[in-house]
Amino acid sequence: MGKNRVHLDLRTRDLDGEVDRVTSAGATRLTPEPLLEGGWLWHVLADPDGNEFCVLQPPRSHWTPDVAPDRPDARPDDGGP
Repeated sequence: MGKNRVHLDLRTRDLDGEVDRVTSAGATRLTPEPLLEGGWLWHVLADPDGNEFCVLQPPRSHWTPDVAPDRPDARPDDGGP
């Protein structure tokens, strides 16, 4: 069987916290340090079956101004994936 070609990008305001959460659930971090491009920080990880995914922290400007940073339950409707 070939490699799974589905790749998820999970956005979060707290990169370290989310990486800790998914690694405690069995994921393996593949990047020793976060990658940085265009203000976005991210780590590449793999689930227990080896499927890769990324946890991304967008730049602060990504989040809509009406979503308060102290409300992690709020979700902006940015039309993105």
